[in-house]
Amino acid sequence: EEWLAEADGDFAWKTFDENTAAGMCYTSGTTGDPKGVLYSHRSNVLHAMIAAMPDAMGLSTRDVVLPVVPMFHANAWGLGQSGPMIGAKLVMPGCKMDGASIYELLDTEKVTFSAAVPTVWMMLLQYLEETGKKLPYLKKVVIGGASCPRAITAKFQDDYDVQVVHAWGMTEMSPLGTLCTLKPQYQTLTGEARLDVQGKQGFPPFGVEMKVTDDDNNALPWDGKTFGHLKVRGPAVARAYYGGAGAEQFDADGWFDTGDVAHIDASGYMQITD
Repeated sequence: EEWLAEADGDFAWKTFDENTAAGMCYTSGTTGDPKGVLYSHRSNVLHAMIAAMPDAMGLSTRDVVLPVVPMFHANAWGLGQSGPMIGAKLVMPGCKMDGASIYELLDTEKVTFSAAVPTVWMMLLQYLEETGKKLPYLKKVVIGGASCPRAITAKFQDDYDVQVVHAWGMTEMSPLGTLCTLKPQYQTLTGEARLDVQGKQGFPPFGVEMKVTDDDNNALPWDGKTFGHLKVRGPAVARAYYGGAGAEQFDADGWFDTGDVAHIDASGYMQITD
């Protein structure tokens, strides 16, 4: 706060091409070799808008946002841009990721929204169980980076009344690819049936196109059982790696081969199978 107070508030916004480089994150991708993904100002702004949409992260100026995921890991899932865009308060975590430290931030800063990988939430839930503490302010968590165990989803929702959004993405996608919010036909589901849907990676928000193909690049049906190569494209999806590495993963039409095997159901929900 003292550091912020030193600023005089007199700032002149610069004018430059929206495609100017804004940042870079590195990923091992699907080959294991580190490759740079260069983000432009345009792609960051578009991704921030995508992330804040109601069926994505659903952020508003009334939220207090804790991005536990680090900035160097796929732009903290875009929260470093989408938070300021919609005027939410951002709470930046320190180096301690244990349950007690995360709880202290959630409680003292009255955090309403947070995002992290499953292991972080496992430590928090264990701490809550050991101490008997509650989560009076937290309303929603996004869980990604690895498949979320349904026990975590159930405990958050049943014991603490915290909505869980299962998500999937990649550094190459800025990184959001799908988020598992419930469409109208699933709103009335309860118990195990609801968890079955929430266990999927979700459906793509506006701005993300998705398909599954066979080995000959033929599009496969969205029937919830036919699996194939998962491919994506969009304004916030990379068209190449920095320096031209991994060119074989991108085609002339802008489709990026994620390296994942998945199927998509008739409602548009994607599920990774391998």
